[in-house]
Amino acid sequence: MMAVQGYDQVACFTIHKAVEDKKRRDSGRVFDNNVFMKILLTILILIAAMPDQPREVLLFYTKDGLEKQKAQATIFDAHRQDIRERDIKVTLVTDSEKDSPQWKKWDVDRANSFTFILVGRDGGEKLRSAEVVSAEKLFGLIDAMPMRKNELKEKARGGK
Repeated sequence: MMAVQGYDQVACFTIHKAVEDKKRRDSGRVFDNNVFMKILLTILILIAAMPDQPREVLLFYTKDGLEKQKAQATIFDAHRQDIRERDIKVTLVTDSEKDSPQWKKWDVDRANSFTFILVGRDGGEKLRSAEVVSAEKLFGLIDAMPMRKNELKEKARGGK
């Protein structure tokens, strides 16, 4: 009888150890999930708290590209309301020392006298052109973007 009791004790201890090990492994997963959820929640809060970043058109030009820059400015002047409605910020980037970091950041070749870059709300490049971009092409591209479609839906519901 003593041998049977000893066996039962070993079996009980082994089962108890297996259960405790499983609890430890499971609690690790729960901890990992909790950490993941906290990180995800923090990211969502930060995104929601960030102010809307405008779309941006960067116009890079040298002296030789001044005519294209003026032609692009004329198009923008004729469509001010459309630009305002789509929340587009236009930035002129000249071939000057102070603008040199922008040329480098956007990897614009100074051999090109004119470069048009559209930057989306997410900060990513959406269009690059060495030619003047028509209002129709610019607005068509923006209006096809998911964020713009959401803005239009929100506006139709009486939001912003």
